Amino acid sequence: MNSKVFKSLNFYRKLFLFVKVNWLTLFLVVLIFSLIKYIFVDARLLQTLIDRNNHIELKVQEINKLTQLNSEIKLKLENSKEKDLEIIESNARYRFRMIKPDEIFFQLPSKIQSEK
Repeated sequence: MNSKVFKSLNFYRKLFLFVKVNWLTLFLVVLIFSLIKYIFVDARLLQTLIDRNNHIELKVQEINKLTQLNSEIKLKLENSKEKDLEIIESNARYRFRMIKPDEIFFQLPSKIQSEK
């Protein structure tokens, strides 16, 4: 029985000596495992990152659609402005007899009456 106690004490002495020599390494290993458990299990960081990445992808697709729609609307607006300007110029020329600064206006009679 004395040898069992001695072996047990010898084991605990070796263990104590090992811990005394390698305490910093053991502490860091425990800390790393604790952090890994917290990050990936408790905080569900990985799932949160995946969810945020999916959300970002959806927003990027939405931005691309809105950018395309915006460019189409700008094109329609530019075309309508050109048509409106043409209509305004046509009205100014024919209804109000307006001319551009570098043009010369000649008015012709609308009907030529023949002399009888």
